Amino acid sequence: MTNKELYEKLGISKKAFYNYVKKQMPKNYKGAVAWLKERQAFTDQGSGQITIGGRNYSKDDLIDLRGQILDLTAQEKQSKIDLQEFELAKKRGELVPRSELVQTLQAILEPLSKMLEKLPNKISTQANPDNPDVAYKVLESEVQNIFSEIQKQKLNHA
Repeated sequence: MTNKELYEKLGISKKAFYNYVKKQMPKNYKGAVAWLKERQAFTDQGSGQITIGGRNYSKDDLIDLRGQILDLTAQEKQSKIDLQEFELAKKRGELVPRSELVQTLQAILEPLSKMLEKLPNKISTQANPDNPDVAYKVLESEVQNIFSEIQKQKLNHA
C-alpha cells in the first residue's frame, strides 16, 4: 500500500500522516490504526479541567479567559495610542497646563466681575436721571442674573 493510499484509508491529511510518521507511526494499516487508537486514548483521558493557582478551569472557562485577555490587550493598545496622541498634542503646544488656564481665566474674569458689580452705581443716573433708584434696581437685578447663570454653568461643568 502506498503512503497516499494509507493516509486516505486512515482518513487523515497528507500533512498529518507525515507528522505522525515522524512520531513513529507505523506505515502499515493495522499498525497505524492501533497507533492512532492508542494516541486517541491518551488525548481522551483526563477531566477536561486544569487547575491554576488553586482554581479549576474548564475548556470553556479557558476560552472565555482568552477572550478577556484579548479584550484587555486591545484596551491596553488603545490606551497607549491615546497616551501617544496626548504626548504629541502636548509637544505641539496644543495643550495648555491647568495652572496657566486658571491664571488666564482669573486675569480676564476677575476684572469683568468687578466691572459688572460697579455697573448699576455707575450708570443708574445716566439711564434714568429722573429716578436713578429705579434704574439701579433694574441694573442690579440683571447683574445678579448674570452671576447666577455663571454659577449654574460652573456647577453643570464641574
